[in-house]
Amino acid sequence: MIPVTVVAFAAAVLTGCGGGDDNGASEADTQQLTALAEQINEISTTSDAEGFCAILAPSEIKATFLSRARCTKEYRQVFSSIKEPQAATLEDITVDGDTAQLTFEEQDGAVNFVREDGKWWLAVHQGAASDSGSSDEAQP
Repeated sequence: MIPVTVVAFAAAVLTGCGGGDDNGASEADTQQLTALAEQINEISTTSDAEGFCAILAPSEIKATFLSRARCTKEYRQVFSSIKEPQAATLEDITVDGDTAQLTFEEQDGAVNFVREDGKWWLAVHQGAASDSGSSDEAQP
């Protein structure tokens, strides 16, 4: 079962990825995370379930869905339930080791990301690889 917060996150189209403070983020982290936010925007506006699953942390795919195909099937249902995605403007990027949080002006809470094998991934499900536990739940 996909958490309700994931549906809300998928509905929040991430447009206007402006900048904020880059708390703890290197220039490379900022560039990668901003590009990932822009990628999420494209995925959201096109209801691309396959693309959405392609940016989820591999550890989450394995733990939550067992396969990318099952993830895609479940997210097709999520995207089909979204009537009108809402835009959100990137406000801040905070990096703490291999975890990051992006906050958006129009949303309460933060969207979690995790770095696995040197690459940033979206982390929205319980069980994502994170020593800090910050990826237990997305708060879009």
